[in-house]
Amino acid sequence: MKPKIEHRLTSSEASFYFRHAKNESLKFIWHFHRGYELALVLKNSGRRFVGDNIANFYPFDLVLTGPGLPHTWFSEKKGEHFVIQFNEHFLGKDFFSLPEMQPIKIFLQKASRGIAFDKATARLIEKKMRLLEKATQAKRIILVLEILDLLASSKNYKILSTKQFSMHIHNSNGKRIDAVYNYINSRYLEPITLKQISNVAGMREQSFCRFFKNSTGKVFTEYLSELRIAHACMLLIETDKSIGEICFESGFNNLSNFNRRFIKIKGMPPRQYRQEFRMEPSGK
Repeated sequence: MKPKIEHRLTSSEASFYFRHAKNESLKFIWHFHRGYELALVLKNSGRRFVGDNIANFYPFDLVLTGPGLPHTWFSEKKGEHFVIQFNEHFLGKDFFSLPEMQPIKIFLQKASRGIAFDKATARLIEKKMRLLEKATQAKRIILVLEILDLLASSKNYKILSTKQFSMHIHNSNGKRIDAVYNYINSRYLEPITLKQISNVAGMREQSFCRFFKNSTGKVFTEYLSELRIAHACMLLIETDKSIGEICFESGFNNLSNFNRRFIKIKGMPPRQYRQEFRMEPSGK
């Protein structure tokens, strides 16, 4: 899907954008910003897309995305989340060039690929965001700087998107990739052949493969497998269904192929993934 630019970073009354959303679902809107976005999901679960990274998200999911990086969260359930958006120069053109700001400046550069933080960091940021919601005037700026300082000091984070991801899509191809993404994301649990998806794009199979790789940074089969494995992970965590049941409910028709794909994407077999997730301490 061609990412849509979202113009919601600042207003005449504030140097940055802040929102506390309650009782809202998260629609699949593939978009990007000219600035930075810090999103903290407090109550909800679903799938998160950041660049070419596809993963499940759960409460206390904290992610920072940089300028131009397409992303979206998707969940039909209603939940609660915080969002902060700010431009590179929201505190002045040379502010982050100050010697004291170098750690934050270096940290922000990593956001070009998206950064996900652990739950302990997310809980600290939640406290700051609740204070920010009630703060006025200069105290708001101070709290945003405290949030950025906490994030820049964190050692528990992971980079999400690969360096190879590219969001550059020619305008003439916008409608075509929109149609392809909508088709895949509404039918990924069903059998989808290369011929079917090529027909959706109105292209020959070989041309479609090049087009999809150039548009998303992934080959079609990789993207489809990651969507299905993300769904399988959700079932492994949230249900007691057998590995075999989860395999077929996630769009795979062969258990050995499912296990092989799961290990390639997650680095461990499905059973181990379930065990390790359920053993994870609640504070992490």
